[in-house]
Amino acid sequence: MTPEHEQWMNALDEIRAHLDDLRRAVAAGDVSDVPAFEVPNGLPPLPLSCAEHARVVAREQSELQDELRRQLAEIPLPNRATRRPRPDTRAATPRFERRA
Repeated sequence: MTPEHEQWMNALDEIRAHLDDLRRAVAAGDVSDVPAFEVPNGLPPLPLSCAEHARVVAREQSELQDELRRQLAEIPLPNRATRRPRPDTRAATPRFERRA
C-alpha cells in the first residue's frame, strides 16, 4: 500500500463514519448534535486503487441527501424554517431631503 492509498482510505473511512452518525441522527429526528464534517487538509490526488471505495462513499452521501430532501418535503409548510427577507429599516425619505 502506498502512503497516498492509506491517507485516502483513512479519509474515506472518516467520511463514512460521519455519514453513519448523520444517518443515526436523521433516524432519531435530531441532527443538531452532529458536528459538521471537516475535510482533511493536504490529501494527495485520489489514487486509482481508492476510486471504487470513493464512489461507494459518494453514493452513500447522495442517498443521505436524497433522504433528507424527502423528509424536508414531508414537513408541513408552516412548520418549515423559511428564509424571509428582512424589512429595510432605513428611513424612506428621498435622497434630496437627506442633505444637511
